[in-house]
Amino acid sequence: MELGILKAEFAGSYKGKAGNAYLYYTPGIRHWNEGLEVTCE
Repeated sequence: MELGILKAEFAGSYKGKAGNAYLYYTPGIRHWNEGLEVTCE
């Protein structure tokens, strides 16, 4: 994914926390997504 102009204070690679989603009546069945990863140069 490309984003417009961003200002990076510190160069490096960063990865956010993983997230999940589930229906309230089936909490045992969850769909997990990896965290978003971004590299600042």
